[in-house]
Amino acid sequence: IVVLTVVLLAGASVALALDPIPKQSGFSGFIQPGAGYLSLESNTVAKVLNFDLSDKRINGLNDEPDGQSTAIFTVPYKLAYTFAGTRTEVFLGTELGDMLSFDTAQQLGVKQEIGSLGVLQAGLLFSGIVRVWKDPFKTGEDRDDTSRQNMGGQLVWDKILGSNLEFEYSLRKVDIGDEKSGDSLASLTENQRGRLDRNGTVHRASLGYGFKFGKHTLTPQITFFSEDLDGEAMTNTGGDLQLTYIYDGDPISLVLNGFVGQADYDKSNPV
Repeated sequence: IVVLTVVLLAGASVALALDPIPKQSGFSGFIQPGAGYLSLESNTVAKVLNFDLSDKRINGLNDEPDGQSTAIFTVPYKLAYTFAGTRTEVFLGTELGDMLSFDTAQQLGVKQEIGSLGVLQAGLLFSGIVRVWKDPFKTGEDRDDTSRQNMGGQLVWDKILGSNLEFEYSLRKVDIGDEKSGDSLASLTENQRGRLDRNGTVHRASLGYGFKFGKHTLTPQITFFSEDLDGEAMTNTGGDLQLTYIYDGDPISLVLNGFVGQADYDKSNPV
């Protein structure tokens, strides 16, 4: 998968790392509407935030996906309460960095400063607004889309040992609303169609470092993932490389984000 996003955001300061915990107790938060441009190549993801991201119809199973471009609108938000004495914060919201990577899940979590070691965050993730094709293998006809829901947990260690290094790990249960992978392929047996099931568990671990130059921030990030799915032929492992640039302006901030990903499937489990 290859993705490029450009987003202009209004309002408060922008950062991909965790927001600092306020110095005083009480409520805090933000709503940060933004608009931008998205370019993506995919044969499986139908929509994110109701924006079309791939062709309804493909002519062959080996067709390369066409690049899709669209305007996008995002509304990252956060509502939090701080316990200043213990340097603890509880919150509900979405993260800008996650939204730029098509991870639209909301999070209910807690954040804790641990002195010179940095900041720890743990949270529950709620389903994102992503739609995929019911049967991505259908050719010569329009494909129908269905929901892709996920719930799970996330751990983040930010400002590791006082640096701008951040580690993130998440575990999620994926649920495809109406899974029909392979139904259009008459040559497959029922057992073979079962090997295409995309439901299952996904592990992701990433490491990123933010280089700050005044109002400019450049953040390279590497991610490794393992998708332990019910369909043996769909189980895969791989990685993403991501590079994000932020200009933190007033009153408008600019975010440029690009990433490429590669997944490897077990060739000993053919359909």
